Amino acid sequence: MNTFLNEYLIYIPKIPSHINMKKEQIRKQIWDLMEERNIARFPRPVHGRIPNFIGAEQAALRLKELAEWKKAKVVKANPDSPQRSVRKDQASTIKGAFKYGSLVAPGEMRRVDLIVAGSVCVNQDGARVGKGGGYSDLEYALGKEFGIVNMNTKTLTTVHPIQVVSYQIEMCIHDFPLDFIITSERIIGARNTYPKPRGIYWEELDKEKIQAIPQLGKLRKQRVK
Repeated sequence: MNTFLNEYLIYIPKIPSHINMKKEQIRKQIWDLMEERNIARFPRPVHGRIPNFIGAEQAALRLKELAEWKKAKVVKANPDSPQRSVRKDQASTIKGAFKYGSLVAPGEMRRVDLIVAGSVCVNQDGARVGKGGGYSDLEYALGKEFGIVNMNTKTLTTVHPIQVVSYQIEMCIHDFPLDFIITSERIIGARNTYPKPRGIYWEELDKEKIQAIPQLGKLRKQRVK
C-alpha cells in the first residue's frame, strides 16, 4: 500500500466484522473524521452532505482511466461538490445545468450507461452510504421503471481513501450497490456482493415521499389503474 493511503487509513477505527454499525453511526464517524483530519473541503462542515474532499479532482482524473467511462455515451451524475470535476464545463453546477440543460421527461431519455453517485462511506463489497435522503436510490429505481437503467448500467463513486472502510455496511433491498470505487490513487472493482434493485419498492415509500416527487406520483397512479 502506498504512503498516501497509509497516511489516512490508519485513522479508521478497527471494528470487528461481525458488528454492524447503523448507517447514522457510519455517517457521523466519517464526517467527524474528515473534519478532524482536515480532509474536508468547502462547503463545510460536511455533516449532512456528500462530503467534498481533498483530492476530488485527482479522483475524477483517475475515473477517466476506467474502460467503462471511456465507452459510456450517457452518464448520469449527482450534483454534489466532490463530483464537480466528473461533470463538465458550465453545466457542472446545478445553476449551470438549469441554464445549459434541457428539461426532459423520463420517457424521452436515452439509456444510461454509467451512474456516478455521491457517497459518505463505501466498502469493497460495493455497499454505499449516502447522506440519508434516499434520493439516489429512488432515482436509480425510477430509471429501472422507465427502462433507462438496466442490469448492464454500471454504478460508481469517487471518494477519499478514508471513506473506504473494511467493515460491513447494512444494505436494504432498495439500496443500489456500486460496481467501482474511485479514489485519487486507485480504481477498486467492487466484489458485487449485493443484487441491484429491480425497481421501486412501493411498500417502502410513505405518502409524503411519493407526493414530494412528481414522477413518483404519476407512476403510482399508472400502476394502480
